[in-house]
Amino acid sequence: MIPPPFYVEGALKAGIENEKWKVINEVLPGVVRKMCGQLGERCNVIDLFNPLGGKACSKPELFMDGLHPNDAGAKIIAETVYSDLSEIWLCG
Repeated sequence: MIPPPFYVEGALKAGIENEKWKVINEVLPGVVRKMCGQLGERCNVIDLFNPLGGKACSKPELFMDGLHPNDAGAKIIAETVYSDLSEIWLCG
């Protein structure tokens, strides 16, 4: 799973330094995809990063504090996970 993006507001409120949240937003998604690609067909990635704003952090309205999703963000997470798992089970 690729986790949701880490919005700057959340990082600052949590006291997390600039470089740490940049790793989550700029490095982690690619690393997860690469690792999954190396595993081949045995690996499916559930992407929560892009539906919740991606690298551009374009959907701050989905977060209470830049870190924790609000009800709308949680709904997107639930729908994304359900959809991806449904595809795996139906195709598996």
